[in-house]
Amino acid sequence: MSAVLGSFHVEVCDDMSSIADIRVTGLDASVSMQAGGQTEVFTRLRDIVVSDLKPGIVHRKAVSIVGGQEVFSFRLSLFPGATEGGGYSDMEKVDGKVTLRLGCIQIVYLHQFLMALLTSFSFQSTSADEVQIQHSALTSILLQLHHLQSTLNTFSPP
Repeated sequence: MSAVLGSFHVEVCDDMSSIADIRVTGLDASVSMQAGGQTEVFTRLRDIVVSDLKPGIVHRKAVSIVGGQEVFSFRLSLFPGATEGGGYSDMEKVDGKVTLRLGCIQIVYLHQFLMALLTSFSFQSTSADEVQIQHSALTSILLQLHHLQSTLNTFSPP
């Protein structure tokens, strides 16, 4: 199963003016389940730009991607039973593999812009019961991974 969202655009406003323009491009996600239980989850975000819409502003782009890299890509592969029995002592066999690539994100901190954004959103807290259920589910998955291979690639500006 896969989903592709080409792009979307959100404009954040208050009662008097536009505050921010958020443009997201290239959001992909897929889940693949094969016989034997092997599962792969993949997601990627190619570009995001957050612009301050206040007239006469010097630094228009508050958030942008530098160097043509993608914002991030994430791949999780699960191999159930790979380390059972004799496979447990084989360090070449893994229960799961995580790969995360992070692009170089440039953030220009502008206090007035951030405060305008924060006041325009209303934050709601998640109930303690929901948090406990999510924590228990994640813990049970992680406890089943005896060997986990991970790769993290980051990019910095030139």
